[in-house]
Order: sequence, then structure tokens, then C-alpha cells
Amino acid sequence: MLFTPAGALAITAAVGLWQSVDAFRWHNWRRFWIASTLILPLCLGVGSAIWAGNRYPTFNFWGNLGRGADWVCENLGRGGAVFCARGSSPPLAEKTQAARDQ
Repeated sequence: MLFTPAGALAITAAVGLWQSVDAFRWHNWRRFWIASTLILPLCLGVGSAIWAGNRYPTFNFWGNLGRGADWVCENLGRGGAVFCARGSSPPLAEKTQAARDQ
């Protein structure tokens, strides 16, 4: 779920690194320091997105997907599929566990 933004940030960091090396080769110090400074927050963003995606693989980062407060949304496993239903029903995991217990 978060690996797409991590990939986009990684590509942007790679372009920044390339620009930094290119500026260093041509002794354009202003451009070198700008590109070098931009790499750090981009790499931190990549690391944060990868860490959050691995640490919380089934967490619903998008809340109720812009629906109203009467909608209940939850993730269905690690694939990223989200199930949303109107009303305040118990979470799907509790429903399936209750069905197994019967």
C-alpha cells in the first residue's frame, strides 16, 4: 500500500543524487549543495514509507476513504483490498471469528 509512494520518493532521490554528482563534476557548487540537501529528506521519506508498510501491512491509512462517518471500512488481508459498508457493524474479523466459533 505504501510501496508506491516509497518508489516515487526513491526515484526522486536517485534523480537528486544524479544531479548532485553531475553538479560536482562541473564544479557548480550551488547546484551541488541544493541537490545534496534535497536527497536527505527524500531518503528519510523512502525509509519511513518502507518501514510503515512493513510494520503495519494491513493498516488502513486512508481512514474511511472519504465517506461519511456512518461508513465502516477495513482492510481484507495483506493484499490491500478494502471493504466498506454503511452502518456501525462489527469489524469483519470479528464476524468471521464469530462464525467459526459456532
